[in-house]
Amino acid sequence: RGGPPRPSGTRRASSIATSPTPPLPVRRILSKSSITPPNAPTDTSRPPLSNVAPTAVLTPRRLLQPKSLKSGPISILDNALRPLRNPDDVIGDEPTDFSVCGVIGTEAVGKSRIMSQVARSMRSDQPEFLVHNGVSLANGAPMTTGIDALFIRGATSSILLDSQPINSPAILLSLMNSGISPPHGYSSLGQLELFHTIELSSLILSVSNLVLVVQDRFSDDSTLSTLSAGSMLKIAGGQQLGFPNIYHHPRCIFVYTKVPMESFSEREWRRMHKHIRMTLDGQYFPDQKSPICNELLGLNLNSSGLDLFFVPDESCADIYNLCMDELGELVTTLMKDAFVTGESYASWFRATVRIWDEIRCSKANAMYNKVLSAQAIME
Repeated sequence: RGGPPRPSGTRRASSIATSPTPPLPVRRILSKSSITPPNAPTDTSRPPLSNVAPTAVLTPRRLLQPKSLKSGPISILDNALRPLRNPDDVIGDEPTDFSVCGVIGTEAVGKSRIMSQVARSMRSDQPEFLVHNGVSLANGAPMTTGIDALFIRGATSSILLDSQPINSPAILLSLMNSGISPPHGYSSLGQLELFHTIELSSLILSVSNLVLVVQDRFSDDSTLSTLSAGSMLKIAGGQQLGFPNIYHHPRCIFVYTKVPMESFSEREWRRMHKHIRMTLDGQYFPDQKSPICNELLGLNLNSSGLDLFFVPDESCADIYNLCMDELGELVTTLMKDAFVTGESYASWFRATVRIWDEIRCSKANAMYNKVLSAQAIME
Protein backbone atom coordinates (compact mmCIF):
# COMPACT_ATOMS: atom_id res chain seq x y z
CA ARG A 1 0.00 0.00 0.00
CA GLY A 2 2.85 2.35 0.81
CA GLY A 3 4.91 1.23 -2.18
CA PRO A 4 8.20 -0.67 -2.30
CA PRO A 5 10.72 -0.26 0.63
CA ARG A 6 13.35 2.45 0.45
CA PRO A 7 17.02 1.47 -0.07
CA SER A 8 17.57 2.06 3.67
CA GLY A 9 15.09 -0.72 4.51
CA THR A 10 12.36 1.52 5.95
CA ARG A 11 8.94 1.31 4.43
CA ARG A 12 7.24 4.21 2.76
CA ALA A 13 4.38 5.93 4.49
CA SER A 14 1.03 4.80 3.36
CA SER A 15 -0.82 7.22 1.07
CA ILE A 16 -3.99 8.94 2.17
CA ALA A 17 -6.91 6.83 1.16
CA THR A 18 -9.45 8.60 -1.01
CA SER A 19 -12.96 7.48 -1.48
CA PRO A 20 -13.79 6.36 -5.01
CA THR A 21 -15.80 8.69 -7.23
CA PRO A 22 -19.44 7.72 -7.03
CA PRO A 23 -20.80 6.47 -10.37
CA LEU A 24 -23.04 8.79 -12.38
CA PRO A 25 -26.69 7.87 -12.37
CA VAL A 26 -27.96 6.27 -15.54
CA ARG A 27 -29.65 8.85 -17.72
CA ARG A 28 -33.02 7.73 -18.90
CA ILE A 29 -34.32 8.88 -22.25
CA LEU A 30 -37.98 9.60 -21.93
CA SER A 31 -40.31 8.94 -24.80
CA LYS A 32 -43.97 9.61 -25.15
CA SER A 33 -44.83 5.98 -24.39
CA SER A 34 -42.98 6.11 -21.05
CA ILE A 35 -44.84 9.17 -19.75
CA THR A 36 -48.27 8.54 -21.21
CA PRO A 37 -50.49 5.76 -19.85
CA PRO A 38 -51.33 3.08 -22.43
CA ASN A 39 -55.06 3.83 -22.32
CA ALA A 40 -54.72 7.61 -22.31
CA PRO A 41 -55.88 9.47 -25.46
CA THR A 42 -53.13 10.70 -27.72
CA ASP A 43 -52.87 14.43 -28.44
CA THR A 44 -52.65 14.72 -32.22
CA SER A 45 -52.36 18.48 -32.22
CA ARG A 46 -48.59 18.33 -31.71
CA PRO A 47 -45.99 16.30 -33.65
CA PRO A 48 -44.51 13.26 -31.89
CA LEU A 49 -41.39 13.82 -29.87
CA SER A 50 -38.09 12.27 -30.91
CA ASN A 51 -35.29 11.01 -28.75
CA VAL A 52 -32.70 12.01 -31.38
CA ALA A 53 -31.53 15.60 -31.49
CA PRO A 54 -31.66 17.20 -34.96
CA THR A 55 -28.32 17.52 -36.73
CA ALA A 56 -27.27 21.09 -37.52
CA VAL A 57 -26.09 21.53 -41.14
CA LEU A 58 -23.57 24.34 -41.50
CA THR A 59 -23.29 25.76 -45.03
CA PRO A 60 -20.60 28.34 -45.83
CA ARG A 61 -22.18 31.72 -46.36
CA ARG A 62 -20.35 32.28 -49.62
CA LEU A 63 -22.08 29.21 -51.09
CA LEU A 64 -25.48 30.58 -50.24
CA GLN A 65 -24.89 33.77 -52.21
CA PRO A 66 -24.26 33.57 -55.99
CA LYS A 67 -21.03 35.15 -57.10
CA SER A 68 -21.58 38.57 -58.64
CA LEU A 69 -19.51 38.54 -61.82
CA LYS A 70 -18.37 41.77 -63.42
CA SER A 71 -20.28 42.91 -66.48
CA GLY A 72 -18.84 44.78 -69.42
CA PRO A 73 -15.33 44.61 -70.89
CA ILE A 74 -12.58 43.25 -68.62
CA SER A 75 -8.91 44.07 -69.19
CA ILE A 76 -7.25 40.65 -69.33
CA LEU A 77 -3.97 42.29 -70.44
CA ASP A 78 -3.31 45.81 -69.13
CA ASN A 79 -1.42 48.61 -70.88
CA ALA A 80 1.87 47.03 -69.76
CA LEU A 81 0.70 43.67 -71.20
CA ARG A 82 0.43 42.08 -67.75
CA PRO A 83 -2.31 39.46 -67.21
CA LEU A 84 -5.32 40.02 -64.99
CA ARG A 85 -4.98 38.86 -61.38
CA ASN A 86 -7.65 36.85 -59.52
CA PRO A 87 -9.68 35.98 -62.63
CA ASP A 88 -12.14 33.74 -60.75
CA ASP A 89 -13.54 36.77 -58.93
CA VAL A 90 -14.61 38.53 -62.14
CA ILE A 91 -14.82 35.82 -64.83
CA GLY A 92 -16.35 32.75 -63.20
CA ASP A 93 -15.46 29.07 -63.47
CA GLU A 94 -18.71 27.42 -64.59
CA PRO A 95 -18.19 24.84 -67.41
CA THR A 96 -19.87 25.80 -70.66
CA ASP A 97 -19.47 25.60 -74.43
CA PHE A 98 -18.36 28.90 -75.93
CA SER A 99 -16.65 30.54 -78.90
CA VAL A 100 -13.80 33.06 -78.94
CA CYS A 101 -13.62 35.90 -81.46
CA GLY A 102 -10.65 38.28 -81.57
CA VAL A 103 -9.76 41.31 -83.66
CA ILE A 104 -6.49 42.59 -85.14
CA GLY A 105 -6.07 45.94 -86.84
CA THR A 106 -4.36 49.29 -86.98
CA GLU A 107 -5.39 52.47 -85.20
CA ALA A 108 -8.86 54.06 -85.56
CA VAL A 109 -10.11 51.56 -88.16
CA GLY A 110 -13.27 50.65 -86.22
CA LYS A 111 -12.21 47.48 -84.35
CA SER A 112 -14.11 48.29 -81.14
CA ARG A 113 -17.17 49.45 -83.07
CA ILE A 114 -17.29 46.20 -85.04
CA MET A 115 -16.85 44.05 -81.92
CA SER A 116 -19.64 45.99 -80.20
CA GLN A 117 -21.82 45.31 -83.22
CA VAL A 118 -21.08 41.59 -82.88
CA ALA A 119 -22.10 41.76 -79.21
CA ARG A 120 -25.40 43.42 -80.16
CA SER A 121 -26.02 40.70 -82.74
CA MET A 122 -25.69 38.17 -79.91
CA ARG A 123 -28.43 40.02 -78.00
CA SER A 124 -25.98 40.91 -75.26
CA ASP A 125 -27.17 43.48 -72.72
CA GLN A 126 -23.69 44.15 -71.32
CA PRO A 127 -21.83 47.46 -71.71
CA GLU A 128 -19.96 47.59 -75.00
CA PHE A 129 -16.35 48.38 -75.87
CA LEU A 130 -15.15 51.98 -75.84
CA VAL A 131 -15.09 53.57 -79.28
CA HIS A 132 -13.35 56.65 -80.60
CA ASN A 133 -14.95 60.07 -80.42
CA GLY A 134 -13.88 63.47 -81.70
CA VAL A 135 -11.70 64.23 -78.67
CA SER A 136 -9.83 60.91 -78.70
CA LEU A 137 -9.22 61.17 -82.43
CA ALA A 138 -7.89 64.71 -82.04
CA ASN A 139 -5.57 63.62 -79.23
CA GLY A 140 -4.42 60.55 -81.15
CA ALA A 141 -4.89 58.33 -78.09
CA PRO A 142 -5.97 54.68 -78.52
CA MET A 143 -9.20 53.69 -76.78
CA THR A 144 -7.95 50.15 -76.08
CA THR A 145 -4.58 49.23 -74.58
CA GLY A 146 -3.63 45.61 -74.02
CA ILE A 147 -6.59 43.28 -74.56
CA ASP A 148 -10.15 43.82 -73.33
CA ALA A 149 -12.53 40.86 -73.16
CA LEU A 150 -16.31 40.76 -73.10
CA PHE A 151 -17.64 37.53 -71.56
CA ILE A 152 -21.15 36.91 -72.89
CA ARG A 153 -23.26 34.40 -70.96
CA GLY A 154 -26.51 32.87 -72.04
CA ALA A 155 -27.78 31.04 -75.10
CA THR A 156 -24.82 32.29 -77.15
CA SER A 157 -21.87 31.96 -74.76
CA SER A 158 -18.92 33.76 -76.29
CA ILE A 159 -15.74 35.69 -75.55
CA LEU A 160 -15.04 38.80 -77.62
CA LEU A 161 -11.46 40.10 -77.58
CA ASP A 162 -10.69 43.73 -78.46
CA SER A 163 -6.94 44.33 -78.74
CA GLN A 164 -4.85 47.48 -78.87
CA PRO A 165 -3.93 48.75 -82.35
CA ILE A 166 -0.95 47.19 -84.08
CA ASN A 167 1.86 49.33 -85.52
CA SER A 168 0.44 52.26 -83.55
CA PRO A 169 2.28 55.62 -83.55
CA ALA A 170 0.26 56.64 -80.47
CA ILE A 171 1.48 53.66 -78.43
CA LEU A 172 5.05 54.29 -79.59
CA LEU A 173 4.71 57.93 -78.51
CA SER A 174 3.47 56.86 -75.07
CA LEU A 175 6.53 54.60 -74.71
CA MET A 176 8.81 57.49 -75.61
CA ASN A 177 7.06 59.85 -73.17
CA SER A 178 7.34 57.30 -70.35
CA GLY A 179 11.10 57.83 -70.23
CA ILE A 180 11.99 54.14 -70.31
CA SER A 181 15.00 52.85 -72.20
CA PRO A 182 14.87 49.95 -74.67
CA PRO A 183 15.24 46.64 -72.78
CA HIS A 184 18.24 44.42 -73.36
CA GLY A 185 18.11 42.93 -76.83
CA TYR A 186 16.10 45.76 -78.40
CA SER A 187 17.83 48.45 -80.41
CA SER A 188 15.03 51.04 -80.02
CA LEU A 189 11.59 51.62 -78.58
CA GLY A 190 10.21 51.37 -82.10
CA GLN A 191 11.51 47.82 -82.33
CA LEU A 192 9.98 47.06 -78.91
CA GLU A 193 6.57 48.32 -80.05
CA LEU A 194 6.83 46.32 -83.27
CA PHE A 195 7.63 43.15 -81.37
CA HIS A 196 4.77 43.73 -78.92
CA THR A 197 2.52 44.01 -81.97
CA ILE A 198 3.68 40.64 -83.30
CA GLU A 199 3.33 39.00 -79.88
CA LEU A 200 -0.24 40.25 -79.48
CA SER A 201 -1.10 39.01 -82.97
CA SER A 202 0.36 35.61 -82.07
CA LEU A 203 -1.77 35.47 -78.93
CA ILE A 204 -5.00 36.42 -80.72
CA LEU A 205 -4.35 33.79 -83.39
CA SER A 206 -3.57 31.16 -80.73
CA VAL A 207 -6.62 31.47 -78.47
CA SER A 208 -9.44 32.42 -80.89
CA ASN A 209 -11.83 30.39 -83.02
CA LEU A 210 -12.50 33.37 -85.27
CA VAL A 211 -10.37 36.47 -85.98
CA LEU A 212 -11.45 39.71 -87.65
CA VAL A 213 -8.59 41.41 -89.51
CA VAL A 214 -9.62 45.06 -89.92
CA GLN A 215 -7.99 47.59 -92.26
CA ASP A 216 -9.15 50.97 -93.46
CA ARG A 217 -7.40 51.37 -96.78
CA PHE A 218 -6.45 49.07 -99.62
CA SER A 219 -2.80 50.09 -99.88
CA ASP A 220 -1.86 49.22 -96.27
CA ASP A 221 0.18 46.01 -96.15
CA SER A 222 1.57 46.50 -92.62
CA THR A 223 -1.39 44.64 -91.12
CA LEU A 224 -0.91 41.66 -93.43
CA SER A 225 2.85 41.61 -92.71
CA THR A 226 2.24 41.62 -88.95
CA LEU A 227 -0.40 38.92 -89.34
CA SER A 228 1.99 36.75 -91.33
CA ALA A 229 4.77 37.11 -88.73
CA GLY A 230 2.37 36.42 -85.87
CA SER A 231 1.05 33.27 -87.52
CA MET A 232 4.54 31.82 -87.95
CA LEU A 233 5.61 32.61 -84.38
CA LYS A 234 2.39 31.77 -82.59
CA ILE A 235 2.02 29.04 -80.00
CA ALA A 236 -1.05 27.10 -81.12
CA GLY A 237 -3.78 26.79 -78.51
CA GLY A 238 -4.25 23.12 -79.32
CA GLN A 239 -4.77 20.71 -76.46
CA GLN A 240 -4.51 23.40 -73.78
CA LEU A 241 -7.73 25.05 -74.91
CA GLY A 242 -9.69 22.08 -76.21
CA PHE A 243 -9.16 22.87 -79.88
CA PRO A 244 -9.05 19.87 -82.26
CA ASN A 245 -5.26 19.69 -82.50
CA ILE A 246 -2.08 21.65 -81.91
CA TYR A 247 -2.13 22.85 -85.50
CA HIS A 248 -5.16 25.00 -84.80
CA HIS A 249 -5.61 27.90 -87.22
CA PRO A 250 -8.57 30.20 -86.63
CA ARG A 251 -10.85 31.30 -89.40
CA CYS A 252 -9.98 34.86 -90.44
CA ILE A 253 -12.42 37.40 -91.87
CA PHE A 254 -10.72 40.29 -93.64
CA VAL A 255 -12.77 43.44 -93.12
CA TYR A 256 -12.04 46.64 -95.04
CA THR A 257 -13.65 49.75 -93.58
CA LYS A 258 -14.23 53.26 -94.97
CA VAL A 259 -14.58 51.85 -98.47
CA PRO A 260 -15.90 54.43 -100.99
CA MET A 261 -19.12 53.44 -102.68
CA GLU A 262 -17.50 53.45 -106.13
CA SER A 263 -15.29 50.57 -104.92
CA PHE A 264 -18.27 48.37 -104.01
CA SER A 265 -17.87 46.12 -107.03
CA GLU A 266 -17.08 42.52 -107.85
CA ARG A 267 -13.92 43.61 -109.65
CA GLU A 268 -12.54 45.39 -106.56
CA TRP A 269 -13.47 42.48 -104.30
CA ARG A 270 -11.65 39.95 -106.48
CA ARG A 271 -8.62 42.24 -106.79
CA MET A 272 -8.33 42.53 -103.02
CA HIS A 273 -8.90 38.80 -102.59
CA LYS A 274 -6.05 38.05 -104.97
CA HIS A 275 -3.75 40.50 -103.16
CA ILE A 276 -4.40 38.91 -99.75
CA ARG A 277 -4.00 35.40 -101.13
CA MET A 278 -0.59 36.29 -102.62
CA THR A 279 0.58 37.97 -99.38
CA LEU A 280 -0.42 35.35 -96.81
CA ASP A 281 0.64 31.71 -96.61
CA GLY A 282 -2.21 29.34 -97.39
CA GLN A 283 -0.92 26.93 -94.74
CA TYR A 284 -1.78 29.39 -91.96
CA PHE A 285 -4.70 31.09 -93.72
CA PRO A 286 -6.49 28.37 -95.69
CA ASP A 287 -9.36 28.96 -98.10
CA GLN A 288 -12.91 28.37 -96.89
CA LYS A 289 -15.36 26.18 -98.75
CA SER A 290 -18.08 28.81 -98.40
CA PRO A 291 -16.40 32.22 -98.11
CA ILE A 292 -18.48 35.16 -96.91
CA CYS A 293 -18.85 38.52 -98.62
CA ASN A 294 -21.32 41.40 -98.83
CA GLU A 295 -24.76 40.48 -100.03
CA LEU A 296 -24.81 43.94 -101.57
CA LEU A 297 -22.09 42.92 -104.03
CA GLY A 298 -24.23 40.10 -105.41
CA LEU A 299 -21.28 37.76 -105.92
CA ASN A 300 -21.89 34.17 -106.94
CA LEU A 301 -19.03 32.38 -105.15
CA ASN A 302 -19.00 28.80 -106.37
CA SER A 303 -15.38 28.10 -105.39
CA SER A 304 -13.44 28.21 -102.13
CA GLY A 305 -11.65 31.36 -101.05
CA LEU A 306 -10.96 33.81 -98.23
CA ASP A 307 -13.61 35.64 -96.23
CA LEU A 308 -13.59 39.28 -97.39
CA PHE A 309 -16.12 41.92 -96.33
CA PHE A 310 -16.47 45.62 -97.20
CA VAL A 311 -17.82 48.31 -94.85
CA PRO A 312 -18.49 51.75 -96.39
CA ASP A 313 -17.79 55.14 -94.89
CA GLU A 314 -20.26 56.39 -92.29
CA SER A 315 -21.27 59.22 -94.62
CA CYS A 316 -23.49 56.62 -96.33
CA ALA A 317 -25.45 56.03 -93.14
CA ASP A 318 -28.09 53.63 -94.47
CA ILE A 319 -25.67 51.39 -96.34
CA TYR A 320 -23.18 51.57 -93.45
CA ASN A 321 -25.79 50.37 -90.93
CA LEU A 322 -26.96 47.68 -93.34
CA CYS A 323 -23.41 46.32 -93.79
CA MET A 324 -22.63 46.46 -90.06
CA ASP A 325 -25.78 44.52 -89.22
CA GLU A 326 -24.96 41.95 -91.89
CA LEU A 327 -21.39 41.55 -90.63
CA GLY A 328 -22.56 41.09 -87.04
CA GLU A 329 -25.04 38.39 -88.04
CA LEU A 330 -22.45 36.57 -90.18
CA VAL A 331 -19.90 36.53 -87.34
CA THR A 332 -22.52 35.31 -84.86
CA THR A 333 -23.50 32.46 -87.20
CA LEU A 334 -19.88 31.40 -87.71
CA MET A 335 -19.22 31.43 -83.96
CA LYS A 336 -22.09 29.01 -83.36
CA ASP A 337 -20.33 26.48 -85.60
CA ALA A 338 -16.87 26.77 -83.97
CA PHE A 339 -16.67 26.49 -80.20
CA VAL A 340 -14.65 25.09 -77.30
CA THR A 341 -16.34 22.20 -75.48
CA GLY A 342 -16.20 21.32 -71.80
CA GLU A 343 -14.17 24.31 -70.69
CA SER A 344 -14.95 27.37 -68.58
CA TYR A 345 -14.12 31.03 -68.99
CA ALA A 346 -11.63 30.93 -66.12
CA SER A 347 -9.87 27.81 -67.44
CA TRP A 348 -9.65 29.45 -70.87
CA PHE A 349 -8.07 32.50 -69.26
CA ARG A 350 -5.53 30.42 -67.32
CA ALA A 351 -4.54 28.62 -70.51
CA THR A 352 -4.31 31.98 -72.30
CA VAL A 353 -1.89 33.27 -69.65
CA ARG A 354 0.29 30.16 -70.07
CA ILE A 355 0.35 30.64 -73.83
CA TRP A 356 1.18 34.33 -73.41
CA ASP A 357 4.14 33.41 -71.20
CA GLU A 358 5.29 30.84 -73.76
CA ILE A 359 5.05 33.38 -76.57
CA ARG A 360 7.12 35.96 -74.71
CA CYS A 361 9.76 33.39 -73.70
CA SER A 362 9.86 31.53 -77.00
CA LYS A 363 13.27 30.90 -78.57
CA ALA A 364 11.72 31.49 -81.98
CA ASN A 365 10.62 34.95 -80.88
CA ALA A 366 14.09 35.68 -79.53
CA MET A 367 15.62 34.63 -82.83
CA TYR A 368 13.15 36.78 -84.76
CA ASN A 369 14.03 39.72 -82.53
CA LYS A 370 17.69 39.30 -83.44
CA VAL A 371 16.76 39.33 -87.12
CA LEU A 372 14.86 42.59 -86.64
CA SER A 373 17.83 44.08 -84.79
CA ALA A 374 20.17 43.10 -87.60
CA GLN A 375 17.85 44.67 -90.15
CA ALA A 376 17.70 47.89 -88.12
CA ILE A 377 21.50 48.06 -87.98
CA MET A 378 21.78 47.51 -91.73
CA GLU A 379 19.28 50.28 -92.37
